[in-house]
Amino acid sequence: MITLEQYLETHYKTKGLPNLIKRFINYQNGKAETATLQDILQYIAHLRKENLHPKTLRNHLFAIKIYYRYLQHIEKRA
Repeated sequence: MITLEQYLETHYKTKGLPNLIKRFINYQNGKAETATLQDILQYIAHLRKENLHPKTLRNHLFAIKIYYRYLQHIEKRA
């Protein structure tokens, strides 16, 4: 099975994605694989409270999207 790091290396060139994905996984306390839309929206609200720049928020959302593409790739999520 391909690991997340291998998946990111082969499909994306951005270096900061692993850190953004790990931050999301840590925020979800091990429930990231089964997170719902509501959980993701709560995470985005949490990031907004940190007064991050809108482009930074977009990057976080992009990283979450890539994480779920990886989960689909390894067939852990439909």
